[in-house]
Amino acid sequence: MSEPDPEPQIAFLDESIQRGRFYTISAAIINARDQTRIGRAMKDAGLERFHAHSASEGQRRAMENLLVSNRVRTVVSVCAPMEGSPEATRQRCLATMALTLRDQYGVTQLVMDSREDRTVPPARRRSRPNDTDLDTIDRLNLGQHTRIELNFDDDKKRPALSLADAAAWRTRRSLANDSITQGVDEFARLAPVTQLIDAASPPGSQPTVLQEHLNAFRDTSRDRKSVV
Repeated sequence: MSEPDPEPQIAFLDESIQRGRFYTISAAIINARDQTRIGRAMKDAGLERFHAHSASEGQRRAMENLLVSNRVRTVVSVCAPMEGSPEATRQRCLATMALTLRDQYGVTQLVMDSREDRTVPPARRRSRPNDTDLDTIDRLNLGQHTRIELNFDDDKKRPALSLADAAAWRTRRSLANDSITQGVDEFARLAPVTQLIDAASPPGSQPTVLQEHLNAFRDTSRDRKSVV
């Protein structure tokens, strides 16, 4: 008897930016069939319209507890800023994230929050930032048998996007803490389910303090996973 096909997984992506310092994209990986169940759990907890930047600290912790209790795997791609090119930084972070999800986790279905105004017909939109993201994915797919697919939606239809929002916000805030010890303590709640990756910064461009934080956070993640 043949083995059943593995349960398809989806990675929900969101960004968080520490102005002038670094950029992060977070992915929350869940089984496709679990979307409804997790969305219901968020609604039951009063988190169905969650936005990390405007949420209370209690709401953020509740969302992080939901992430950990449901064993939602999170991956955070961290980039040092490229001088004068925030869009290039985003695309570098996105490319590193997409390749990590495909090559390490076997996840090729990605969903991001749209950056375009959905109330305006596509033909009348003055800018098409989603196309820039799609161009990055198209370049990664060149010559590849296993293709990455990127779709855009919003958290009203895909509440799991809020999981990535919570992970990106907490990780970014923790990394921004001037005290490595305090940053590690703040990150500790997510450490059991989180992998941090450095998005291939050019040599010499990674701020020393950020690199020290990343190393300390990775150690925390390894330690926490060993006891979970």
